[in-house]
Amino acid sequence: MLATIASATLLGVEGRPVSVEVHVSAGLPGFTVVGLPDAACREARDRVRAALLSSGLGWPQRRVTVNLAPSGLRKNGAGLDLAVAVGVLAAQGELPGDAVSATGRLADLVAALRGEAPWPEPAAEPAVPARLVDPDLADVRGQPFARLALEVAAAGRHHLLLVGPPGAGKTMLARRLPGLLPDLEAAEALEVTKVHSAAGLPLPADGLVRRPPLRAPHHGASAVSLIGGGTAWMRPGEISLATAGVRECS
Repeated sequence: MLATIASATLLGVEGRPVSVEVHVSAGLPGFTVVGLPDAACREARDRVRAALLSSGLGWPQRRVTVNLAPSGLRKNGAGLDLAVAVGVLAAQGELPGDAVSATGRLADLVAALRGEAPWPEPAAEPAVPARLVDPDLADVRGQPFARLALEVAAAGRHHLLLVGPPGAGKTMLARRLPGLLPDLEAAEALEVTKVHSAAGLPLPADGLVRRPPLRAPHHGASAVSLIGGGTAWMRPGEISLATAGVRECS
């Protein structure tokens, strides 16, 4: 039998749809994953088998072929494991092919798909937290020209260069610039959140960065930390992390 499960994978910071096609046929027992999977994705066989057996479900003693379509898109990580597990069960006839929903555990998902248990209630949407109070420009005394420059830069989204000796208040002023900026538009908030998520930075309680970020890299920061890069995992640099926000250079 053939089962097709709709899923998705990440390519950089963009989500891409993936169809997990599972075919169970007669032949020597085996498990093959095709469709440009990486090493972690190919290891789904052992993870899925262990999950099914530990959930009290069976593993087919037949030939299993998993195709990740489109075949030209590289797939990485373990994010497709659940889709593979459901596809294996559906291809064996263990699950109906027209049920779609989500749960927190594989055993709960199988019981709900079989009609043996009700679908769990979805978790409530997290409340949007109150806006964090940014450092206020009203705290600054004096510096009338610098204050005006900050207001003009914030109003027109202009670049700003602050020059002066140490202790003159450049950092204090720069860190109050985000407080003059409005909340991010929906598209900007989504873009900034994707970049911060790819960098492994903590996200707000509701999962969406809504305020313009402030990044203040050290003056001795390397080119890689500023521009981005890495070895096995490409990380965004400070320039990318300051998207739609403020980057302070000392």
